[in-house]
Amino acid sequence: MVTARNAAKSNMTTARIAEKILLAKKTGYMKLTKTEKNKLVQAFALSNKKPLYGNSFDLIRTKSKIDFGNRDDIIKNIDKIKLIEVKSSDKKDLHKKGPFSEYYFGLTDTELLMGQAHTKQYLFVFVDINTKKIFKCDLRGLFRKITNVHLVWHVHF
Repeated sequence: MVTARNAAKSNMTTARIAEKILLAKKTGYMKLTKTEKNKLVQAFALSNKKPLYGNSFDLIRTKSKIDFGNRDDIIKNIDKIKLIEVKSSDKKDLHKKGPFSEYYFGLTDTELLMGQAHTKQYLFVFVDINTKKIFKCDLRGLFRKITNVHLVWHVHF
């Protein structure tokens, strides 16, 4: 029997594998430490950007050399940083009718808000951990893919 807890564990496992796949590509993806994420959040606030929540992205991507331990360096290069929300799956036959055509996933309010607030800097990256296929899109591209919207409440006891 698949419980909500087991499903959450599975999603965390596929998410970690997906992150490793992206990081191994050596194409500018980076996993920030908690301290670096805090510096990035502060830099967004100080640079008159819209709010950024540290838990609203998984990775960042940049082609520039940025010292993420130095808030001033982040501010100087802030427009060169992409915020990456990783979505992953280990399901078979995800690509029957196109990239990830058989994939359904959840989108949190925070992810939606960050995608709206940071339209040019927030990307969703989908990773099939079996085939290592990757599909990237911004919020506008994501909205083009939406077929159904279901409000879901999670209750934790």
